[in-house]
Amino acid sequence: MRHDGGPREAGRPGRLDRRGARGAGSGGAGAFPRRLGPLPRTPTLPRPAPRPRPPALTEAHVARIAPHAGDPPPPGGTPLDEAGRLAVARELLAEKGDGPFWVLAYGSLIWKPAFEHVETRRVAVHGWRRAFCMDMHDWRATPRQPGLMMALARGGACVGLAYRMPDDDPEGRMLRLVDREVGYAEDRPWLRWVRARGEGGPIRALAFYCAPVAHPTLLHLPIETQAARIARAAGPAGSCAEYLHNTVVHLEALGIRDRYLWRLQALVAAEIEAEHAGRRGTPPRDAGSGALRT
Repeated sequence: MRHDGGPREAGRPGRLDRRGARGAGSGGAGAFPRRLGPLPRTPTLPRPAPRPRPPALTEAHVARIAPHAGDPPPPGGTPLDEAGRLAVARELLAEKGDGPFWVLAYGSLIWKPAFEHVETRRVAVHGWRRAFCMDMHDWRATPRQPGLMMALARGGACVGLAYRMPDDDPEGRMLRLVDREVGYAEDRPWLRWVRARGEGGPIRALAFYCAPVAHPTLLHLPIETQAARIARAAGPAGSCAEYLHNTVVHLEALGIRDRYLWRLQALVAAEIEAEHAGRRGTPPRDAGSGALRT
C-alpha cells in the first residue's frame, strides 16, 4: 500500500513495518516518530471563591426588632442536670466509634465556634439541608411570639465546615459541647453523627440538631410563614433575624451559597420593612392555624 505523505528511501516507496516505522529500521531517516504517551494535563487552577453579595437583610433591619423584655420565658422542655448532660456526652462518644472527633458547623458554630479545635475543613453533607424547622418559644423567642431555630432537615445537601477536636480528654470536650448546645432532654433525638466529604476524604462528624423523623417541635412551614415568624421573634439571646443575618453573612464570606437561606433572608427583610411601614405583613401561623407538624 502506497503511503505518499512521507519520505522515501533509495527512491522506493517505504513500507510500514509492525512497529509503525518506514523501511527495515525504526530509527532511520524514514522512521515515523515513536508514539508518545498521553500529554500531561494542564494543572487545574482552583476556582476563586465568589465575591460576597450584600444581603437584603441588614443590621439595620435587625435593629428594628424590639428586644425581649420582662421575665425569662418558662423552660421549653425538661432541663438537663449535670448527670443528664454527662450521660448524653457519653452516649455520643460511644456512637462515634474509631477515628478523629469532628464537629459539623452549618450555622452558629461557623461564626461562633467557642471551642478549641486543631483543624478546619470545608465539607459537604448529602441527605441533609439547612431549614428553619424547629419550633422555639424561648432563647430567641417567647411563648407569645414563637420563633424558629435552624436545624438540618432531611433531603438535599449542605456545605459547611468541620472542626477536628484535639485528641486529649474526649469526654471533657464532648461534655463542654453538650453544655453549650443541649439544654433539654427532648433535644437528644436531634443529635447525630453524619457522613461528610471534603478534600481530605470522608469523615464522620457530630451534628447538633438534625431533624428526627417525627418530633413534637419539628415543623414544616411554608417559607413565607417561616419569614413571618423570624421577622418578629426575639428572646433573651436576641432575635431570630439576627441569627439568620449572621449565618448568611458568614456563609457568603466563605463563598458558601445556600439558595434557601438567601431567599429566606430577603423575605424576612421585606417582612420587617412592611411591619415598620405600618403595613401588615404575612401573619405568623402556628401549629393551630395551618402549620404542618410532623
